[in-house]
Amino acid sequence: MHISKVRKFFGILGPGLISAVSGLEITNIGAFSYVGAAYGYKLLWIIVFASSIMALLQQLAVHVSVYTRKGLVSEIKRIVGGNITLILITLLLLANIVTVEINLIGVAFTLQQLLSVPWALGLASISLIVLAISLQKEYRYLERILTIMSLVLSVYIVVMLIYIIENPEELGKIVLSITIPPNVEFKELFMDILAIFGAAAAPYALIFQSSSVIMKGMKFEEVPEEFLDILTGLVFATFASISIAVVAAAYAPPNASSVYDIILALRALGPYATILFSVGVFASSILAIEAIILCNAYILYEYKYLTLSLGDVVKSKLYSLASFITIVVSVILAFLHVHLRSNGGFVDLVKDSSVLISFTSWVPALMIVILYWKIGEEASSFIKIVSTLIVGGLIAVNLAGIIALIGL
Repeated sequence: MHISKVRKFFGILGPGLISAVSGLEITNIGAFSYVGAAYGYKLLWIIVFASSIMALLQQLAVHVSVYTRKGLVSEIKRIVGGNITLILITLLLLANIVTVEINLIGVAFTLQQLLSVPWALGLASISLIVLAISLQKEYRYLERILTIMSLVLSVYIVVMLIYIIENPEELGKIVLSITIPPNVEFKELFMDILAIFGAAAAPYALIFQSSSVIMKGMKFEEVPEEFLDILTGLVFATFASISIAVVAAAYAPPNASSVYDIILALRALGPYATILFSVGVFASSILAIEAIILCNAYILYEYKYLTLSLGDVVKSKLYSLASFITIVVSVILAFLHVHLRSNGGFVDLVKDSSVLISFTSWVPALMIVILYWKIGEEASSFIKIVSTLIVGGLIAVNLAGIIALIGL
């Protein structure tokens, strides 16, 4: 009986886990490593808060998708019209491509530092690998690959556990830092906090979650199982995120400027920690890029054809075209970004990307909240108000970030 329950649990894992964990990519690794190195444990609570907001929005995405039986894009297009919807999905596609770009840069730089592979060659190699995986024409097979890669990211948690076992006195400090906000000047931390939200936002994850639910033809009685999948993903991704920040706080120098700095610092824990973290970097980046390619293709296909099946999208010519364009444009942006930031470090590249992603993170959240208000009596009035306040807060924070960025 016990074994059958375990098998059932792992059988449930899928879109919720992938959606939550796919957001744990190079942007997060860079941003959380920087936060840990610069602030120690003081901002761990922000990571938990941002992850919790994402979990709530994912649950709303499931609820809306099960009730409407239609995708977010097609429903929003019906409500607000094609032109406004086109603006919204353009912003979302921009955020997705920026996320792919920074992941390609991160993997290429890590290959350069670890194996002395020229970063341009590393960029080309990882791009071809990702493109080869994305062109699999069977969605179920692709989903299994992404689920396995999601579980690989437990290596971050393993590395943190190694550190805590060797330094048990640190556990109390970590717990207190998560539950008690630090006494710091918010103005000084504003852009860094915005970068954390941008890193945690992963706007493509909400589209992926919704499309997966629709493809399965999920019924209301199956929603609790999907929520368990989401909750598992939330807990897993939150612990992995905290693990990255904790390890950086413990070992990385305050001026850490690349993922490689973190990897070098981990040598103090032994060779296994370095290898594990490196595996996590590659797996998380490929996972995120593949999820984004799926998301981009689904958005475009649904806007044009009103499809309801990810399986149909994966088999379409548009999917192959979207995969190719996403990779090519991201590679071009990667070269331009590195060139423009030639005097900066990898943290500068990550912060640029995180802030830009944060500026568009409200788009799918706004779509979901609008649709949640539209589903009538099935919607909870309390959740309506809370979700509206969250999205309103995201928009307000990002407007303030734009104002701060341009110096007004």
